[in-house]
Amino acid sequence: METTTIEVLKSLATKGFKERYGEHPDKLTLLRLLLEYRRIDVMGYSGIYLMAYRIFNETTASLAINVWPRGSMISSMVCYCLGLTEVDPVRYRLHSYRFVNEEPPKFQFDVEEARFDEFKTKAEERLKDSPDILDYESRYKCLLGDIQPMSYLSRKRESPLPIPNNLDEEIAEYALNFPDTMKLYEEYKERNHGASWAPTGIAKLDEVLAPTYGLLAYQEQMFDIMKNIFGVYGITANNIRLSIQRGETGHIEEYKKELQQMVKDNDINADAFETIWGVLTSNPKAFLKAHAVSRVVSRCFYNQ
Repeated sequence: METTTIEVLKSLATKGFKERYGEHPDKLTLLRLLLEYRRIDVMGYSGIYLMAYRIFNETTASLAINVWPRGSMISSMVCYCLGLTEVDPVRYRLHSYRFVNEEPPKFQFDVEEARFDEFKTKAEERLKDSPDILDYESRYKCLLGDIQPMSYLSRKRESPLPIPNNLDEEIAEYALNFPDTMKLYEEYKERNHGASWAPTGIAKLDEVLAPTYGLLAYQEQMFDIMKNIFGVYGITANNIRLSIQRGETGHIEEYKKELQQMVKDNDINADAFETIWGVLTSNPKAFLKAHAVSRVVSRCFYNQ
């Protein structure tokens, strides 16, 4: 019987999972891997993940070209177990459905600048060899539509530095240090250096905000708030995030009404809801933590 693409993908990723987490992993970590398998299989994207492995792992290794991932793919357990990223999504509390969802996966990579054209030529040859995986235009968009030449990748360390245990401060500063969030960046720096700030008194909300001193810095925090307080997650949570990010006033008001009804059923009073909603909408430019983590961790592998 011919082996299916999902079976091949599971074999590769499960082997990597054992190497990453050992023979006796945490049950929730294993469940996360299994859920990713199911989503990938149901959506029919196992072939794209295998092609990503062959291009960004096997091909770059054979050519000795350096690549580094960025964006939402850092959130994927399967990508971590395939060796496409060195960032453990569990360690940094990243959300897999930010990448593994109903949309075609978009693999974003930096590629060694001096050898970018060589890599792209080989990658395009690989894409043409797999007519059974979507159409060529779709394959290209998923795998090569957002690759960038980067000079820092020529400075790879002979031996990567150990990834420090606590990178929270550096990750938060990276995520906030942009023109649209500079006020939050300054506030974070002040609170980090001892300025007083008051928790909201809403336990589930304060738990999410405590690592960033009561400030909403990441899209992942928005997801945590929606899941922990409202029981909303997955594509619905992402739609709410997108509406807030895009300033879609009509949709935002509709989502607010829906969430208000939910908290009425959970005995959260009106004042508490307004506090929660205020935090949820306080930073429309909330950064993707997965991307910030990738950028910060890359310094352990490359002299930047």
